[in-house]
Amino acid sequence: MELHNKILLLADELFNRFGIKSISMDDVSKELGISKKTLYKYFKDKDSMVRCIVESHVFENETSISHIIAAENNPINQFYQIAKHVINNPRKMNPAMIFDLKKYHSASFALFESHQSTNILNHLKENINSGQRLGLFRKQINAEVIAHVFALISFSVFENLALNNLDISQNDVFMEVTQYHLRAIATDKGIREIDAINWKNYTPEQ
Repeated sequence: MELHNKILLLADELFNRFGIKSISMDDVSKELGISKKTLYKYFKDKDSMVRCIVESHVFENETSISHIIAAENNPINQFYQIAKHVINNPRKMNPAMIFDLKKYHSASFALFESHQSTNILNHLKENINSGQRLGLFRKQINAEVIAHVFALISFSVFENLALNNLDISQNDVFMEVTQYHLRAIATDKGIREIDAINWKNYTPEQ
């Protein structure tokens, strides 16, 4: 199992750096210093390896978000902490990897999309509902609609290769979108909570 995980982490890193299409099973085995025969003992083909990587991404992401929700009762702080997790996650998929996933590994991309459209959407809706109960978010907004809108916008930040050409980093774009979302649905009480957050202090180095 230790070698299995080592293969997954190394392949994930290579796919994220160079794209899935550019990396072959030969490349993975050479980088690890193992034979192709050994590699194929753990994964029957590249597609099965990609699926395992996506499954691990989904599991780790859901576990981390659930821990944040359990530890933070304030919906605005909760949202900010989740945004920080997304940005600082060392295994975050870059746009090129997502593009290749969508184009060449449709079943794995469907799994990735399912996570976005079920788990993530449910967390978003509950966050909005909680904020409404606490008077932080406006009661007249439709949590279902707003959750879908934010999910679509935020996912496009990480999927859209064109954003790489901007002078602002992908992480800064995502944090701007997060703050934009919260301010758009917040009450005066919620705005005060948002203003109390240091929005520039979202990476470990800062």
